[in-house]
Amino acid sequence: MIRAKCCILLVLLFLALVSSDCQAEPPCGKFFIAIDGGEATPPFYKGAAADNFARDADSIAQWLESKGYEGERRSQWKSSKHPSFTFPPPDPNKKELQKLILSYKDKLQCPTGAQCCHELFIYIRAHGDDDGFVLYNRTGAKYDLEVVMYSELAEWLLELPPCVKLTILIDSCKSGGAIYKMALPLCKRFKQCGVTIMTASDVSSTTSDGNLTENSATEDFMEGATEDNDGDGDKGD
Repeated sequence: MIRAKCCILLVLLFLALVSSDCQAEPPCGKFFIAIDGGEATPPFYKGAAADNFARDADSIAQWLESKGYEGERRSQWKSSKHPSFTFPPPDPNKKELQKLILSYKDKLQCPTGAQCCHELFIYIRAHGDDDGFVLYNRTGAKYDLEVVMYSELAEWLLELPPCVKLTILIDSCKSGGAIYKMALPLCKRFKQCGVTIMTASDVSSTTSDGNLTENSATEDFMEGATEDNDGDGDKGD
């Protein structure tokens, strides 16, 4: 196992969770936010990108819940059962995402005298580029979308208390740009507990939609997360 106070991981095919020395134990908690960004119509059918994005986000959320995390699931896929970020009015999608992240400020307050770290896992499955990712309106209208810049995401996360072990997994085209936009400020803020950024590609490559012929990076991650890869009896380490 790799151990570090501030870890940054660029992953292309196989994704493995890197942990710091800090672990969440009472009175600290484990939380997650899992998002799929949807896409424009057409199509909305089983096997389309938006459907696959939602399926991947569901698998991550279910896995985290099995590990004792509590969290929020948001989906921009038209047929999803989960809540979505609404397009204006009243607020743009990215404004609602900002509100969701900042709603964790109270939950992530540093307990007086405690030596533990809260854990926050953020998962994003969406269309994107090296600057950010796309949140579509759930109607799928072609121009009803917003781009969340990675620099904006970093700014919101920097408002959280410092006693947080932060893990970010982004399954999106050219998502390696997130490392360049977010790594330095986040590592400085959360150096006490550690930062891990995992991306499905570098700054110039596309990623799989998770169609019938090839796995998505998330599917590859989940294969690793459910196996005992080093024979020590612990799955997913």
